[in-house]
Amino acid sequence: MAENIETTETTENKTPETWDELKSLPLFEELPDMVKPQELNVAQSAEFRVTWQRVSERQTRLFDTGVFDDETADKGKKKTKEKRDEDEAVVLMAEIAQYADMFYRDIAVDEKQWEEFTKGRTLEDLFVLLVSLTSFYALALGKSSGSKTRLTKAE
Repeated sequence: MAENIETTETTENKTPETWDELKSLPLFEELPDMVKPQELNVAQSAEFRVTWQRVSERQTRLFDTGVFDDETADKGKKKTKEKRDEDEAVVLMAEIAQYADMFYRDIAVDEKQWEEFTKGRTLEDLFVLLVSLTSFYALALGKSSGSKTRLTKAE
C-alpha cells in the first residue's frame, strides 16, 4: 500500500512535459490560451528569463525561512522570529505572484481570460499555480532551445 501512495505522489508532483499534459491537470484546466514556450519571441524569452530569476531567488529565500518545513525549522526560535519569518514568507509569495503575473498576463492571448483565470484565488493558490507554470515554461523552453542548432565560431 505504501508503494502505491509513493508512486502516486511522484506522478502527481511531476512537471508536465507538454501543453496538453499541463492543461489536463485540475489546476490548469481553465488556463487560457497563451504563447507556448517554443513560440516565445526574443523579447518574451528575455522577459521570461528575468521572471524566472526573480521567482527563483524569492522561492529560495522563501524556503530558507523554514515556514514550509516544520521538521527542519529550529524549534527553539522565539515567537517574534517565527512571526518575522511568516511575514517575510507572505511578502516573498506576493512578489513571486506579482512578477509571474506580469509575464503571463503579457503572453496570454486574451488578457481578460487570464484575469478571470486568476481572479479570486488566495495568495497560496496563486503561489502554487504560478510557480508550477513557471517551472513548466522553464523546462519546455530549455527543451525547445536544446533542439536548436547551436552557433559555432567561424574559422
